[in-house]
Formats: sequence, structure tokens, C-alpha cells
Amino acid sequence: MDHISRTELLGLAEPGTGPRASIYLPLGRTYPEAQQDPTRLRDALDEAEQKLQSGGMGAREAKRFLEPARNHAASNTQPQLDSAGLALLVEEGALHSYSLPYPCPATVDVGARFHLAPLMRLLVWPVDFLLLTVSGKAVRLFRCNRKEAVPVDLPASVPTSLENFLQETEIGRAVRFQTGVGTGPGGPAIGLVHGGTSTKDDAHVQFREYIQKVAKDMEALTKKEEIPLVLAAVHEIQAIFRQGYAGQNLVEQGIHGSPDEMGTEEVRMRGVHLLETTHSGAVKSALDRYHRAAETAGARDPGTIVEAAAAGRIDSLIAAFGERLWGTWDEAATRVEIAADPSENPARIDLVNLALIETLRHDGHVCVVPQSDVPGHSAMVAVYRW
Repeated sequence: MDHISRTELLGLAEPGTGPRASIYLPLGRTYPEAQQDPTRLRDALDEAEQKLQSGGMGAREAKRFLEPARNHAASNTQPQLDSAGLALLVEEGALHSYSLPYPCPATVDVGARFHLAPLMRLLVWPVDFLLLTVSGKAVRLFRCNRKEAVPVDLPASVPTSLENFLQETEIGRAVRFQTGVGTGPGGPAIGLVHGGTSTKDDAHVQFREYIQKVAKDMEALTKKEEIPLVLAAVHEIQAIFRQGYAGQNLVEQGIHGSPDEMGTEEVRMRGVHLLETTHSGAVKSALDRYHRAAETAGARDPGTIVEAAAAGRIDSLIAAFGERLWGTWDEAATRVEIAADPSENPARIDLVNLALIETLRHDGHVCVVPQSDVPGHSAMVAVYRW
């Protein structure tokens, strides 16, 4: 799956009457790593079974509890080449399985709540987009999703390279013209042949006209598209293209650099990251509001954030993907304690996960993004309602 609704997440966020097991596993994308996925999944289920027993569940009961997940693992032995991660959420009598478009840290959690933080990243995972790579050597268009970049055949009118553009327009060829200036003695008019080149032979003019032609042709081709268009090109091409492209779907920030020196997969992933951090309305809006109110007390303090989330005071919560912060939460006293040594406290919980769930339950916005995109490289930051 490539998306999940808030309604579905809210259902998973409700505390249950019995234990819940959350298993996340990154999947191998190539041979031989992908061949190890079934074994690693069985190992994770064994770990979950041990944790259930450590929590007081009998061996037979723990085995029965995880039976739906084991059956799922047994019937899905082929490598998940179209997915980068797997989430299995198990509760009494039910299994929730999700294929993730991104790799996730391998984790096995057993507790009263599901561990939903890795799954919540789907809420702000980028939409599908068009990727246009432009250089003097090649013009290429891809339709990208969260997993792959599929080449799009360009109409014949679109230049495929600078060389192709020059051939089609005959730019660069010497312009020769003949002018009659009179007649010679007893003969025909004397023809003076003037040799030279037009101003279009100037390399800079040629290149600029080439990029402008690409921009106009691409505008005509994509003007009906509602998905974003990401441009990958060097700075000079970015500037010329944006002057000539009037479509509304062009992402303001492009991928700067030569696409000829980057593989298609690298450019696609840069496009994914660009959309996730700048084009996605939820993330960009939350980051903008955080920076405007960065002096708000407790905006980075985990304890204050958890208390505010439980009280419904958080408008937006931005959390680092894969980051966990252990501690305890006394709901009756609304008191948070950060665990100095989480291994010594069996009652510890992941405070990042708790803050995300509480923010979601109180109709706030949750944004799970890469660590590098969280201000101050914190585990989480908040934008308060009051």
C-alpha cells in the first residue's frame, strides 16, 4: 500500500483490552538480501512470542495469538520486490498487514498500544510526480511513484537533445547569400558571394532557444496534469526553463545538478525527498509555522510535548522517522518522566509514538519525516494551538 487514511490510523491508535504486537521489517530489494526476508520475519515473530510470554501470556496462548501473522508469513515467501518495508500489527483475533514504500528500522514491540510511528510516515509520503531531466545531452521525462521511475515517450516535437534541436532547426549552418551588384564588361551580372553566420550561431543563443523550446513543449504536454512536475537540471537550465514554463504544476524548488552524472534512481529519490520536505502541504505548513513560533516554550521539550498532546494543545507534531524516546507516562497525573536507562524500567513506553497518537486523536497534524528535516535534529518538535 502507498497510503493510509487518518480514520484507519485512528482505529489502530485506540488502546486495546489485551496486548498488541507491532512488527516492522525492512525488506531486501535485490538478490541475495531479499532471499533472507522470510527468515528474518520468522525470527521477528519468535521474538514477539518471547516478549508476549515475558509479559505474562502462556506459551500456548502466545503461539495462538501470533498464528495469523505466522500464516501470513508462510503464505508470502516470495521477495517483496515492490516494497521496501513490512508492518504487521497483531491484536486478539486480527492481523493488520501493510507493505511500505520505504525501508523502516527492524523493531518488535509488545504493549497496550500499537507502535504506529513508522506507519504514520505514509500520511505525508509524497504523491506521484513527473520528473523531467534536462541537459545538453538529453531530455527525459519519467512518471514516478514511491517505488519506481517509468520513462514517458516524448512526442516528436520535443527536442531530445541540443544536437537534435540544432538538426531540426538548422541552426549553426552557415548562411550564404548572393547579391547582384552590376554587370561585368560584356557579361552577366557579377555575383558577390558573402559568407557568414547568423546571430543564432552564437552558442549561448542556441542553447537558450533549445531550453525555451523544451519548456514550451513540456508545458503543452503536461498542462493537464494535476501531479507535480520536478525539474532536474543545472542552475542555468533551471533559470531558463522556469522563465519559459507557465504551467502551475512545476515544483518551485528543483533538483540542482547534472542529471547525466546522477543515475535515474538517485534523481528519483531526490525528487521524493524534495516533495516530502517542500511540496507536501502538511509538512511545509507545519515547518513554516514552527519556525515562526520557534520561541514557544517547550516546542522541543519531549515532556512538555507529550503533556500538550494529551491535552489536545498540539496543532502539528513533526517527528523524526525511526527515532524513539523511552520514558513513562502517568495519565492520571499528566506527568512524564524520561528514562535514563530504559532497559531498567519494564513500564517504559516510546514517548514519540505516544505524542504522535495523542496528537492524531485530538485532530492535530502529524508529520513523520527524516531526522535531518526535523528542526534542531530533535526527536520531535511541536506547533501549539495555544
